[in-house]
Amino acid sequence: MSTVAETDAPEASDAPGDEESPPRKHRHWPRWLTYDFGGVSIAFVFAWLSFTPSLIPRSGLFQGLVAGVAAVIGYAFGIAITWTVVQFTDRRPSDDGWRTAWRVLWVVAAIGSLVALIFGQIWQAELRDLMGMNDAGLPSSGAAVVVALIVFVLFIAIGRGIRRLFRWLLRQLGRFLPPKIAKGLSVVAVVVLVTAFISDVVVANALNAMDEVFAATNQNSFPDTGRPTSDTVSGGPASGVTWESLGRTGRDYVAGTPTPEQIQAYTGAAALSPVRAYAGLDASDDPRVRAQVALDELERLGGFDREVLVIGNTTGSGWVDDQAIWPLEFMYGGDTATVATQYSYLPSWLSFLVDKSRAQASGRALFDAVYGEWENLPRKTRPKLVIFGESLGSFGGETAFSGSADMQNRTDGIVFMGPPADNTLAKEFRGQRDAGSPEWQPVFEQGRAVRFVGESGDFDNVAGPWEDPKVMYIQHASDPISWWSPQLLLHRPDWLNEDPGPDRSTAMTWIPFVTFFQVSADLAVANNVPNGHGHRFGLISVDAWAEVLPPEGWTPEDTTSLQAYLAENPPDPID
Repeated sequence: MSTVAETDAPEASDAPGDEESPPRKHRHWPRWLTYDFGGVSIAFVFAWLSFTPSLIPRSGLFQGLVAGVAAVIGYAFGIAITWTVVQFTDRRPSDDGWRTAWRVLWVVAAIGSLVALIFGQIWQAELRDLMGMNDAGLPSSGAAVVVALIVFVLFIAIGRGIRRLFRWLLRQLGRFLPPKIAKGLSVVAVVVLVTAFISDVVVANALNAMDEVFAATNQNSFPDTGRPTSDTVSGGPASGVTWESLGRTGRDYVAGTPTPEQIQAYTGAAALSPVRAYAGLDASDDPRVRAQVALDELERLGGFDREVLVIGNTTGSGWVDDQAIWPLEFMYGGDTATVATQYSYLPSWLSFLVDKSRAQASGRALFDAVYGEWENLPRKTRPKLVIFGESLGSFGGETAFSGSADMQNRTDGIVFMGPPADNTLAKEFRGQRDAGSPEWQPVFEQGRAVRFVGESGDFDNVAGPWEDPKVMYIQHASDPISWWSPQLLLHRPDWLNEDPGPDRSTAMTWIPFVTFFQVSADLAVANNVPNGHGHRFGLISVDAWAEVLPPEGWTPEDTTSLQAYLAENPPDPID
């Protein structure tokens, strides 16, 4: 931590959070480098706990940020404890007592920090090894210490600025009000002012700025995205929607449609150009109108004449994972159609926080529109209807269904990847799992309809038959998106009571408040890992479609062959 004065215990007369009492005759450090003894003590404990193992490996810079924020939270707890103690006792250490206490604290802090760094390095190395990543090494620990110190000093300085505002208000109100009333009003005023500043100025302006930035970005294309010439994709010559209206990720998605020549290079047989129908956010603010635009586009491009029709539920910015759709298009020789709509231009991590209701409304509207048309087609000639959604796309895709029976009754198969923890149906299936199956890979109703898998070898983890239509959830034991919940604050989840999944540290355990904080931090770096871990799924989609909707005569050798081919000739996914 930063250098401290010999004492900072608050006086009984000070407001909560005051730190500069009793007054010292000699100050050994600049005023801005003086800290409360209790605050510093608890800050060290919180910083150490931030090094305990979590789900995702961290760089030194990110670990430093996490440790610094944790230390600030600990400091706030510490000064609150100090203030409370002062209110109920008049006993104060002597000058010599304070000096001794600080010296003991520094010794303990040095030893504790060294231990935290060593074990943190060991735990990080274990996580990286489980995920096939290179060890960050000792420089990572050094960077963590430096960043943590900077973050701590900066945030405490901001907190002291707020305290000075409180004291200024107290002096002004104290001129004409009784002390207790003046103090109470000052506290209320500061809370209101700070809350209003954060919500109405900082957060609102930040969201508005991001909104403007991402709205502008939505109008631009990725550097390598060119307007398609195919008659089977939105924005092409036969399309009824404009190229510009598709949005940034929509344009990239339709431009990434494999050509018949690409598919033929793998299959060795004549291939079709896949249909990809898409409606961007510019089509309408109403999800039902966008769904109708997408449906009209799907009909116009001949999507209902294909063998397979995929309703693709997008993530925040309107992204559909090419790595998940290409395998199906190659399996069926291009005789497929995919329809999707954009409901936001915010990135997924931000949509996860502010656009969940839009994801649900969009998912329900698109399914209802497409299913209503598909249901009226002759059974023998209509395409197989399957649902796909990744991350927030799975959250929206679930909305159209009431349960597993409904999923089977109205589709020919479903693949959801990386479901968030609060997905209604996934949460229900995990909660009602068969006895003995772990939460990170639950078995629901003996796997008859719904199965959860994490990697290719898990597809046969249930001995009983898997009835058609099949519903598959792909989730990783190390994916914070699938495990983050406010309940982590005070409730030990089952997945931390059970034996860990293949890519979760055996040393990770549940600690009240700490685990919630750790997994919350993991959300920001969930994609910073190799495929097959965290929130990255890679080509497991080949196995998924081969299980859920294999073409006639498809074999396990074909699955292996397609995986190898796409690994060497991949689409260009957006991270």
